[in-house]
Amino acid sequence: TLVVAGSSPIGTGDVFVAGRYGGEQQLGCEPASLPGYDGIFVARIRAKTTLPLVVGFGIGTRAQVHEVAAHADGVVVGSALVNCIRDGLADRAKIPAALAARTRDLVAGTTRV
Repeated sequence: TLVVAGSSPIGTGDVFVAGRYGGEQQLGCEPASLPGYDGIFVARIRAKTTLPLVVGFGIGTRAQVHEVAAHADGVVVGSALVNCIRDGLADRAKIPAALAARTRDLVAGTTRV
C-alpha cells in the first residue's frame, strides 16, 4: 500500500508512479512535456521510501523521458513501443528495426547532463 502523507511504510520491491493525471495518452498524441507531470510529487514519495521509483503512463518522447528521468529511478515507455508496432503493421518486416530505433531514441533521454 502506498502511503504518501502518512508514516506507514510503503513495502518492498519498487513503486510505480503515474507520470500524469487524466488518463493514458491518446494514440499518436505525444506532447513535448507531460501535462500534469509534477517532479515535486515524485519527491514527496521519495521522502517516504528508499524503494526505487518508476514513473510511467503516457511517456512517449525522448524529451518526456528526460523530464521524468531527472526525478525517477526508472521510466516506463510501454505505450510508445506499442504505438511503434501499431504504426508499422502495414509492413511488418520493418517493425524490429523501427522498435530498435525508437528504443535508442527513448534511451537517449535518460542521459543526465
